[in-house]
Amino acid sequence: MGSGEDQLTKAEWDFRPLIHKQPTVEQRQELNAAIRYEYGRESESIRKLAEEFAALSEDELEEKGVLTFPKRGTLFLFTVLPFWNCIFWPRFFPNTPWLSIPSEERLRRIQSFAAAHLPRNYLEINERDDLREWELPKKGGRKFVSTTENLIVSIDWAAANNEEIISAIADWVRKSRPTTIREPRGDASRHNITAAFLTRLAVMRLLHQHKHLEAVEIALDHGLKMPRHQSNALRMRSQVCSDLRKIFQEEAFESTGNAPLVPHDEVPRCFSTLAERQKKSRRG
Repeated sequence: MGSGEDQLTKAEWDFRPLIHKQPTVEQRQELNAAIRYEYGRESESIRKLAEEFAALSEDELEEKGVLTFPKRGTLFLFTVLPFWNCIFWPRFFPNTPWLSIPSEERLRRIQSFAAAHLPRNYLEINERDDLREWELPKKGGRKFVSTTENLIVSIDWAAANNEEIISAIADWVRKSRPTTIREPRGDASRHNITAAFLTRLAVMRLLHQHKHLEAVEIALDHGLKMPRHQSNALRMRSQVCSDLRKIFQEEAFESTGNAPLVPHDEVPRCFSTLAERQKKSRRG
């Protein structure tokens, strides 16, 4: 995949088996793992990174725990990144599309991915014993540690019933959410937003191998939503560039003083359209 001469198989762009209206927890986990896998296949930098460590087994990778770049001299713990076990997989990555990997192999990798990135508890009551004095709020003040606010809460159980207490807490939450931390979407909406990553990737890959009208026809035949206007389809293609850097945590690397894994000027392997390549060929 990645050049005009390669054959674009259905597994490269028809991601409908991964998208569900009411996904289970396991289906959400697979969707997230597949996104990181497929976007990693589009990045030359990620492919080179995976190749550097392709000789190591999964056990060796877990034991090693860090990546060292000989040229850049950068050292960081990679097992905390939510994609390492999706790309350090030389048996399949980067040559095999996610949907062409045997289901039992995918299941094992999804389980590994999910175990490494369990969802955070957003509410903990008397469950932490590691809070230090500077992490606790002073009277009348608020104390944040990253995006978490630590509270001292008093509930008079005898003064109100459960519904009244719940209502009071809900009212406080609505009034007290920090303006700098936007309210995340609900689970169903988050899933739809996440699935859109693969939709944009599919559009880009179709445009890489087909003219726009042909790509629209192919997409419609397979139930894929693809913009009928070429400008909108190209906008989705451009969005993949920023998606790529977002998925591989450009901001997180820059905030710690490291160069991002995907450089600012890198474009996906399938970014060029068939029409663009044909036009360039005629000029040449």
